[in-house]
Amino acid sequence: MERPRPGLAVQHPNLQRGPAESRRRHRPAPHPDPPAPIPDLSGPRPTPRLHPSHHPPKATPDPNPPPHPPLPQPP
Repeated sequence: MERPRPGLAVQHPNLQRGPAESRRRHRPAPHPDPPAPIPDLSGPRPTPRLHPSHHPPKATPDPNPPPHPPLPQPP
């Protein structure tokens, strides 16, 4: 007759629990309040207030750029 190997008789404590108890422990808790309603996005959107340092003023392109000098032609 074979001797039982040491270590097999000792079960991890989590494995000795019955299926009902493990189901009861892992059921997620109900949400305390219903989720917030989705805001109506069809109206005009408010302009976000941004700090001026985050967005430097864009440089407006020159309406009359100086003409480019003619390219030197090879002889």
